[in-house]
Amino acid sequence: MSGAGCQLVVRGAGWVEPARAGGARRGLRASPPPAAGEGAGATRAHGGPFAYPVRNYGRMDGDARRVCAACALALRDAGFDYAEGGTLGIGLLGTGPDGSLRANRAYFEDYVAAGRTLARGNLFVYTLPSSPLAEASIHCGLRGPLLFAGLPAPRPAELLRMAGELIACDAAEALLAVDFDARGALAFLVGPGAGSDGWPLETAIKRIGRSRAPRAAARALGRAAPEGGAACT
Repeated sequence: MSGAGCQLVVRGAGWVEPARAGGARRGLRASPPPAAGEGAGATRAHGGPFAYPVRNYGRMDGDARRVCAACALALRDAGFDYAEGGTLGIGLLGTGPDGSLRANRAYFEDYVAAGRTLARGNLFVYTLPSSPLAEASIHCGLRGPLLFAGLPAPRPAELLRMAGELIACDAAEALLAVDFDARGALAFLVGPGAGSDGWPLETAIKRIGRSRAPRAAARALGRAAPEGGAACT
């Protein structure tokens, strides 16, 4: 399915904050991803965001856990029920104000604490800003392109604009667009569709406006998706 010449819609949105998480379109609610441990209790069966246990959850940094959770919730909010071993033709576009600064600082502090000889490898994994996106891609079975971009404020609105441009030029069939920082994460599933499939992209951008906090941006969309518009073929 090509995005060129088609109406683009935001099919769903997932958000994660320190004490709560959820989805925008269907009113989903979930517990946020645990900050420690292996995350065995973070699946839907236990009120968490994940369809199945996340591999290597215990080694992930906070950004990776939040991004994985927001993407899982966005897919569920959009009606895409990902499963272990399955694949989806969706890519990932991410942004954040700090990139991988926190992960690089943690790695360097560990290096200093170890006598400036060697830091732990699990900390090195997240010294690239795209690493949290890669973890989400692996967990959700996404097979589209992956990109981290530094964007100006207001980031959620700019992120949606960039996602629309990438899909319109056939760089991806659909994208999970994720904004994340130390406090939370917000993911939108953007792709071609009819108006009844979600919020038309320009409508979503206007509704979000200058919202920054994940839940505030998700609430700005509202739960009811507008109807109308032709489907893409």
